Amino acid sequence: MSNQKIMVTLQCYGELQRWCGASQQVEFSQEQATAQAAIDQLLAAFPQAESVLKRSACALGDRLVPTHEKLHNGATLALIPPVSGG
Repeated sequence: MSNQKIMVTLQCYGELQRWCGASQQVEFSQEQATAQAAIDQLLAAFPQAESVLKRSACALGDRLVPTHEKLHNGATLALIPPVSGG
């Protein structure tokens, strides 16, 4: 197994921007790079965002992805919280 590190950008939208800012960079070993691992790192840095993060969708490019989705070096993972309005 490789210990190669990869960098991923987390792009936060909606209510998440208030807690986490517009974007964050996270680093992983290639074997551990999943959307859930990225969310876990964000939770460690911003525990106050937990309730919103747990309800947020993940997207790579123009497709929604499950939290077990593998991430590649240079990927941008969008975190999209649910919205409500009238």
